[in-house]
Parts: sequence; structure tokens; C-alpha cells
Amino acid sequence: MKAYRCSWGLLSGVVLLAVTTGCGPDAKQMQIDAQQDRIAELERQKGDLEQRLASSMRDADQARASLAELRRQLDEAQRQLAARPELPEGWQGRGAYAWTNLSEDILFDSGKNALKGEGARLVAETARTIQSRFADMDVWVIGHTDTDPIKHSAKLWKDNLDLSQGRAHTVAHELMKLGLEPRTIIAGGQGEFAPLADNASKEGKSRNRRVQIVVVPPLNSAPAPAERAAGGEPQ
Repeated sequence: MKAYRCSWGLLSGVVLLAVTTGCGPDAKQMQIDAQQDRIAELERQKGDLEQRLASSMRDADQARASLAELRRQLDEAQRQLAARPELPEGWQGRGAYAWTNLSEDILFDSGKNALKGEGARLVAETARTIQSRFADMDVWVIGHTDTDPIKHSAKLWKDNLDLSQGRAHTVAHELMKLGLEPRTIIAGGQGEFAPLADNASKEGKSRNRRVQIVVVPPLNSAPAPAERAAGGEPQ
């Protein structure tokens, strides 16, 4: 029994010595290590959140800038609409373009390209409108026909396209005679290929026979001859 008690006493002493000298597990140190790991994880999460916040703030700044630009564009469009005068009677418009249709039945006899008296008066009225309301614009003169083939004047024209071009040239020359700057005028024809109405009816054909006058923003920015003589250079 003495030997046993001595062995037990020796073992107890060894355990006590191990605990007091740090040879066994240190619960406090383990807690400290766990807390440090937790702090490191929180620091990482904090960094991620800061990055996401900074990205969100940049996105918000870009969205505000885009919204401000859209508002500016809307304000400018509204300003332009408010400043734009009403179009003259018989004219239509879209954006920077405006146009009117001159009936070929008023302008010309069938199959011909010589202006009738009433047609010349209509072109003169159109010229005055352009000079007073669209003086800074270029002018497109576009002839149109119906789908009926040319019969009585087949010797003069190859087809409806040829006839539409001839009539457009007549109106363009008349506009020049009335004072419009030749360099601002472009004349051409589309024949039967741009109808306003169905050619199946008499009324539709009448609508399709027309010379269209379109005013557009200037295409030619070169100075006038007088300006060139004074030393101006084409831009």
C-alpha cells in the first residue's frame, strides 16, 4: 500500500508541475488566438464592405451624372421646341426638317414640264416662304409621279423617273430665278417610287403627282462667291 500511495503521490506531483510550468493546454491562450482570428476575419469583412461601398458610391455618382445629362438634353429639346415658330400653312416638319408638296396638277400639264401660269404663282409663293422663314436652309426639290406609264409624251421622257426629274429641275430653276441661292438647291426625282397614297384610285394618283420642297440644315458650308472674292476659304 505504501508503494501505491507513493506512486500516486508522484503522479499527482508530475501533473501539478506540468500545469504550473505550461507544459499542458493553455485555455486562455486558445481564447486569445480565437479572438485574434475573429478580429482578422472582421477586418477582412470590413475591407470587403468598404470596397463595395466605394464601388456603390462610384456607381451612384455615375448615375447622377447620367441623369443630369439626360435632364440637360430634355431641357434643351424643350427649349428648342418652345423657340421654334409655327410652320407656315401647308408645311409639315420633323426635327430640323420641313417640307411642303406642290401638286403637279397645278404646276404642269399632263406629261409636260413647263410651268403653267397658276403653277408659276404657286412656286413664287413657295419661294417667298422659303426666303422669309427658311433663309438659312438648303432646299431639296424632289419630283414624284403616279404609276401610270407615259403615253402622249413618250418621246420626251424615258419613264416616270425621267419625267419627275425634269419637273424638279424646272421648279429648281424657277426658284433660282426668284432669288434663291443656287448653291443651296438640290433637284432630283423619285418617279413613282415614293407614293403618298395608293395608286389604285384617281384621288391617290393625284396626291402622288407632286413636287416636294424640303428645307434642310445646310449641307454646303463653303462661303458665297462674294466671300471667296474677299479672301474667304471653304470650310
